[in-house]
Amino acid sequence: MQVRSARWLFILVLLGGAACHEESGITVKSLNFDGNAAFDDARLKAVLATKQSGWLPWSPKHYFDRSEFEADAKRLQAFYADRGYPRARVAGVDVKLNDKKDAVDLTIRIDEGTPVIVDAVQFEGFEELDAATRGLLAGAPLKSGQPHDADNVRATRDLGARLLRDNGYPNATVEVVEHPGADANHLTLTVRAEPGPKSTFGEIGITGLKSVGERVVRRELTFTEGDLYRERELTKSQQRLVELGLFQFAHIAPVRNNTEQAQIPMRVTLAEGKPRELRLSGGYGSEERLRGSAQWNHLNFLGGARHATGEAKWSGIDRGAKFSFVEPYFLRRGLSLNLTGTAWHTSQLSYETGTYGGRLTAVYHFDTGPAGPREPVHNEVRVGLINEYLRYGITNSLGDLSLRQERISLGLNPDTGRSAGTLGAVDIDVERIAVDDSMNPHRGTISTFHFQDAARVLHGTYHFQEVLAEGRGFLPFGKSIVWANRARVGTIFAQSVNDMPFSARYFLGGSTSVRGWGRFEISPLDPQGLPIGGRSLVELSSEVRFPVRGNLRGVAFVDAGTVAAESGTFGLGDLRYAVGPGLRYLTPIGPVRVDLGIQVNQVPSLLINGVPERRHWRLHFSIGQAF
Repeated sequence: MQVRSARWLFILVLLGGAACHEESGITVKSLNFDGNAAFDDARLKAVLATKQSGWLPWSPKHYFDRSEFEADAKRLQAFYADRGYPRARVAGVDVKLNDKKDAVDLTIRIDEGTPVIVDAVQFEGFEELDAATRGLLAGAPLKSGQPHDADNVRATRDLGARLLRDNGYPNATVEVVEHPGADANHLTLTVRAEPGPKSTFGEIGITGLKSVGERVVRRELTFTEGDLYRERELTKSQQRLVELGLFQFAHIAPVRNNTEQAQIPMRVTLAEGKPRELRLSGGYGSEERLRGSAQWNHLNFLGGARHATGEAKWSGIDRGAKFSFVEPYFLRRGLSLNLTGTAWHTSQLSYETGTYGGRLTAVYHFDTGPAGPREPVHNEVRVGLINEYLRYGITNSLGDLSLRQERISLGLNPDTGRSAGTLGAVDIDVERIAVDDSMNPHRGTISTFHFQDAARVLHGTYHFQEVLAEGRGFLPFGKSIVWANRARVGTIFAQSVNDMPFSARYFLGGSTSVRGWGRFEISPLDPQGLPIGGRSLVELSSEVRFPVRGNLRGVAFVDAGTVAAESGTFGLGDLRYAVGPGLRYLTPIGPVRVDLGIQVNQVPSLLINGVPERRHWRLHFSIGQAF
């Protein structure tokens, strides 16, 4: 590209000896653009090899390199040409060196020129598709009145080919043909398809199996021989095989002997992994303190991809053992049966509980297609039968005889502060997940609904109902900033305090709740200022997640929540608020998280470990996002 600017020559001479290393380089303090109307600075910066140094002390330093900067001019020209601006050029570069001559501010002046406009877009050869499928072409990125963008051309061509391959035409080809318009700055485009013969799935061959039965593989496939060929079914089936956890590698592809086949043979290629694994882990969290756990998994227990898991854990909050067995294919595809046995002890701020028993849960899951450009929609319904023996009690003020009536009102023995009973209940959970990343979502929504009915007819001691609903939403801004929100509301209905266990009461506060307080510190209080839980809760959270450097992310959050003593009474006027910053470091197992929560309004008369609360902030360490 020819650049007509004395300043451009000046910078090449002045910085010609600069290298990309700290000893002899000149840092790029800032990098900006002038004259760019079609694309913002961030979009253009992503094209360049020359980068701007960060402003934080630990941010990486980027140094000027003459050869890279010369190549950047060509990159900008190619970028604009691909997006319909063939006459765009770098008109000049403004340079400002600091006094020490070791840092430079760069401003690249752009002359975008006149764009080439698409006057009309026509589609030919798609007549074999039904009207609803053809209607999807209206959402193609390539549209009339816009610049001739090569990315939009490719995306539109790929969309047309995908629609054909997903509707029985595996050999379809699509091309985009240009026609001249009224002048050199205008053109029309025709998206022309050659569908080829309509085909169905043919014989399905499976290779690579050793200990896993072929029946396990075939029941995970979402297509059978004779079904209309749909390419998306290959992706779905491949994903289902990977999710079993039995295979290190899974690939499904057509076997094409010629392009005129009415039936397309399919080959499933697999490589089995080890079915057994033992995981040992330990760590430290601001709430659990020291923790250690051991988990044993068998992914093909008794064959048929049945899953068995044994788990043991010890921490400052939880300790105990669990065993679960999963029948992944119960009566039909998508329906599984889970059996869980538990012996578990939990110590909270003001009470402790032991749980001994089991649950039998039927799980039905199904996908309903994409909700947006990237995120699929996963739906899950769980119906469980619970039979657990509970032992629980308060851990404070047992020597205070004036609190006998208070313990009775909580359903506890007035002398020991303890109680016990059997929970016989039916659990129903409905969940809809439509996010792009389960561990660190950037876009999408999650909604859940929970209902539990504890009844004496189920051989239980208690009789109560619980309703709990939660919604989460993740909205991206640009490529790296995410606005995350959560709302949760729930209530428990019971005729008397003896109809529900103390451990079913609601508490808020902690690393995943209103973060200015410690775990379970937001609650109705007894006369001594100790949290005793309630029957209704409201919880709200909003946070902005943004990049800092490399895998390090920053967070700014606002939390709010309250717990009311009575059923169906949410006490929105009593909301407790917390604000604060946080840091996330992204790892393969999820973000390592640090949050500093600061109380905006305190809980009056709250006691922490028997003394009035005086510290109105909390520092939380954990793994995984707060929500």
